[in-house]
Amino acid sequence: MPSAKAKKKSSKPTTCPKCGGVDLVRKITTYPVLLSGPLEGKQVYVGRVAPHECLICGHLMPTPAG
Repeated sequence: MPSAKAKKKSSKPTTCPKCGGVDLVRKITTYPVLLSGPLEGKQVYVGRVAPHECLICGHLMPTPAG
């Protein structure tokens, strides 16, 4: 019989794919988008994303949602 609370799979990676570090934290940031047309060459920072950051090498890993 399934339990009342279904176990949810963690979206947090267990190790950094770049250095193998295990000290990972969530970091809230924005991302740059390059503009085209009359404003070509300029960029704006949009959205809020929350990738995991390795505290050893600084590598950012996106979440499954992208």
